[in-house]
Amino acid sequence: MMPRLNTFELAMLGRVLRETRRHREFSIRNAAAAAGLNKDTLWGWEAGRHRPGLRGFEALCQVYEVSTSEVIEEMLRRVQNRPL
Repeated sequence: MMPRLNTFELAMLGRVLRETRRHREFSIRNAAAAAGLNKDTLWGWEAGRHRPGLRGFEALCQVYEVSTSEVIEEMLRRVQNRPL
């Protein structure tokens, strides 16, 4: 199960997912299809509007060739470095 995230953490997770997708040169449609997701679902995650489900998150990380822990650690790093 994905950890409970506050609004800022959810936004940072979305940003990390979007940047990872772009770095891997996937369109949102292609990334979603490769992970077995609907493109609107992935868009909601990237926009920080919805918390990913664990299976979909794991599938997406496999598509991006990154571990789930790498994505979560990057999100947490950004949250900790948040300017006050």
